[in-house]
Amino acid sequence: MNDIKNYFGKNLKKIRRMRGFSQEVLAEKIGIYRRQLTRIETGKSFPSFSTLDNLCEALEVSPTVLFDFSDFYEVKKNGTNNELFYVAQKRQNNVIVLKERLSQKRIDEQNAQN
Repeated sequence: MNDIKNYFGKNLKKIRRMRGFSQEVLAEKIGIYRRQLTRIETGKSFPSFSTLDNLCEALEVSPTVLFDFSDFYEVKKNGTNNELFYVAQKRQNNVIVLKERLSQKRIDEQNAQN
């Protein structure tokens, strides 16, 4: 579970920064203390379902995006052992995809209003 909490926290922090939110602002939007958000982002704690729902709404992402850890590791075969390697290129690609999804969502919302 520690790996999941760590990956989730890193991913949340990345998405929060992409959206331009400080910890204080995001914590207020989702109804928790900044200290709790810090604990989540550092992998020391995991959010409740209610907090997860609020995170998705505040960050305008689906749960799938919050749990997409592919930019933090890649499984490669090394003999008979599987080893995890950090892959920086995947992080960059996922950031671009997330930005495109958020932009498309805004366009869709604007079109729906017209």
